[in-house]
Amino acid sequence: MSDWLPVVRIRARAACACGILVIVGCYQEAPGPSTQDTTQRLHALLSDPDAVMRRTAAESLGKIGDREAIPRLVERLGDDDPHVRATAARSLGVLASLDYAAVVGLLRSMRDPDDSVRHAAAQALGNGAALPALAPALREMAAHADPAVRRAAAQTMFLTGGQEFFDTLTTLTADADPAVRQIAVAALGDSADRRAIPTLRDRLRRDTAPEVRAESAYRLQWVGDESVLADLDSVAMHDRSSAVQRWARQSANEIREEMARGSDSAHRPDRPAARAPAHRSP
Repeated sequence: MSDWLPVVRIRARAACACGILVIVGCYQEAPGPSTQDTTQRLHALLSDPDAVMRRTAAESLGKIGDREAIPRLVERLGDDDPHVRATAARSLGVLASLDYAAVVGLLRSMRDPDDSVRHAAAQALGNGAALPALAPALREMAAHADPAVRRAAAQTMFLTGGQEFFDTLTTLTADADPAVRQIAVAALGDSADRRAIPTLRDRLRRDTAPEVRAESAYRLQWVGDESVLADLDSVAMHDRSSAVQRWARQSANEIREEMARGSDSAHRPDRPAARAPAHRSP
């Protein structure tokens, strides 16, 4: 008989959670206690010993748009269970706007060891809810002593489109960490902002990391113009990395073909759908 007690307790908690989901209208309309009473129950379930209950509560609080739950959901970003962490991140992402602490918590989740948590955090940061608090948080994280924090900040700037963070990304192209430099170069190139050309040319010619030089060469096929052809041709002939040489050659060819057509980027190859510094050798 005692062997069944844990199962009974779990089922009882599940029934309670399902009842709350019905009450708050997640699955169907039904009369129930006041909204305040319901949210209090959900807040309590965020600390339940059972991970399923914590995850259910985190999901429900996001669905009803309870902004008062933001601090508690940020706490759940550090939950022992990755499913709870991912659900907390998703719920934060659907709220109308986020405060500074929530943005910083999601930025930290971009370095989570679990893939689903990182993905949920990236979505939450990129869907617009975080934007009011995002810029100051990202600029602070971009100057952090830990390169992993700077990488997460650069990646998030990349996900949001990069335009608002153009100056910060330009600074990050000179970061001590080559992964940070590569992400920053990718973000500037993806922005299609011609102001990025001098920075990409500089990284193409001078960067010590071949992956950064390759990223610069790769991105110049979209943002570059005839002013970069001499640099691309030189790199295509003399760079120490064959991958860099191939990307420089391809980008130079794309720009020349575009010049021959006499149009401005209308026929250039499509930029990658996924925003990531993950070029492949041509």
